[in-house]
Amino acid sequence: MIRGDKNYSFKNKSKPPPHSEILVFLPRKQINAMSKLTRDKIEYIVIMVSLFASHFRLSEVEAYRYISQYQGIELMDEFYDVMHTQSFPDMVDSLAKYCARNGGYLA
Repeated sequence: MIRGDKNYSFKNKSKPPPHSEILVFLPRKQINAMSKLTRDKIEYIVIMVSLFASHFRLSEVEAYRYISQYQGIELMDEFYDVMHTQSFPDMVDSLAKYCARNGGYLA
């Protein structure tokens, strides 16, 4: 269990996908200053990286580096309004295809 002091906030998603546990660790002042849309985008991107990692049997760090290198983070940020309304499996597949079109390769 990770414990924080009064200057930090820990947020566990109440019902994350069963194979993933999401923990956001940011200074409380930063969290309070963010818009709800920004917090929702961050949470969505964290979930997508975790699901992508699980689907392709990568560590979350490897998945993040891959997605980031092939402009997937920018894609999710720019098109969050559409992507978050679709199913996670469909969006993982679409993200993989997008990264592949930008030069990425996953076996």
